[in-house]
Amino acid sequence: MLLYYTKDFTAQYVDDFDELPFDVDSVRHHVERLVVASKPWQAWVMDVRSVYRWESPKKTGKWLAIYLVLWYTEHLIGFVYGYVLYIVLKNRYFPRSVEQLRESVERSLDGKGTSFEFGELIDKHGRAHWLEPLIEGVGPFLQIQLSDLANMLEVFKNFHAWKSPQATANSLTFIATCLLISILTDTTSCMKVFWFVIGLGFFISWPISSHYPKYRLLVSPFKWALWDVPTDAEWSFQYLRRQAQISREQMIMRKVEQAYAAELVQPGPAFYTGHLSVPVVGFEKGVEEEEEEEDEEDEEEEQEEEEQDDWHSVSSSTSILEETDIIAFRAQCGGVIGRLIVYSSGVRFVRSLVKKDIWKHNFLELAEMRKLEGGTKSKLKLMPLEQLEFKLTDGTILHLEAVKKRDEAFNTIIGFSGIQWQALQAGPGRGGMGSKSGTESTWGVSLPGSK
Repeated sequence: MLLYYTKDFTAQYVDDFDELPFDVDSVRHHVERLVVASKPWQAWVMDVRSVYRWESPKKTGKWLAIYLVLWYTEHLIGFVYGYVLYIVLKNRYFPRSVEQLRESVERSLDGKGTSFEFGELIDKHGRAHWLEPLIEGVGPFLQIQLSDLANMLEVFKNFHAWKSPQATANSLTFIATCLLISILTDTTSCMKVFWFVIGLGFFISWPISSHYPKYRLLVSPFKWALWDVPTDAEWSFQYLRRQAQISREQMIMRKVEQAYAAELVQPGPAFYTGHLSVPVVGFEKGVEEEEEEEDEEDEEEEQEEEEQDDWHSVSSSTSILEETDIIAFRAQCGGVIGRLIVYSSGVRFVRSLVKKDIWKHNFLELAEMRKLEGGTKSKLKLMPLEQLEFKLTDGTILHLEAVKKRDEAFNTIIGFSGIQWQALQAGPGRGGMGSKSGTESTWGVSLPGSK
């Protein structure tokens, strides 16, 4: 009934279909319409970008002063309404100059120049070939944004799931403080704090993120609020370290048991039991009850410390284990058949025939570690696909091929190194799924600040 009486002015907004069939050409046409329709906004976005990047300090300083005045007088929303009126009326009475139009046409016709707007890409490369140049131009930026978005969603999920209890508790404390401030103060004060954070991000965080992308997370307000809450990769690293620490403690206990048994048979200097800081329970008979209670208290304290912090130093137990071999994996290095051995304080490669250490490095010497996959050329030459690569702090690269149980070796090194690793960003020249060579790494980790 309502549609019947209003059909004179609503009929033009009622579609003639319930569900539009999918068509690739129609999608391309709609994308082109979006590009053309957003042309005025593209110039505006580029202008805003130049402001927060401080490309013209005088211009950015002017906008910063305007922002501070509006923030102090609480007229930011009113300024938005006024700015909309201003740009529309300006376009009516002061249209775009002929020189600006001429510059846009010249950029479109210049084969070596860079297009300033998406519409110029269509004029420059044609309707059938504009999409690839657009992806090449915007791709690096979108790749970073998509990666950060995925990391942020993983952090939100792990925050809700209490994957890191201490970090979640810290973030909840911050949120509770914000809630308390919002309850005890008026709405005006809360909005001033909100707009202050927005201005802080626009004039300080965004410029740093834009000019120095590697530091973008350090100036991210979202990261501040959820500091130390791990992504899925970071939580996996923490899990591997915890499991490795359990295995390391069991190895230490076996060492102590063997040393203690040897001391009972042949008394001598009690090296392990004399220097071991881990409480040894059950080795001596006739221990006083007070000492047993002290041992139990020490165990409880150690357990509490492990729950609070899962960080384990690479050299925490090397003096006790004395470079004990943990596990070995068959591999090849430079055509030499041998074994990659993970020992208590590092990794080494031992030749199988006439056993000899080809190389040996401490965990602290490792800067990057990558899992490599052979490409088409490797398959044609019947080369082993599962490969592993180490980059040392001095720049030396060690390449292993035909690594048996490569994923297990990769995880073992992460866990027993006791070092905090960081997932690498994949990309051309660094390996990853975006590489065109097909022989680059599918995944890698590195030490923060090691590069």
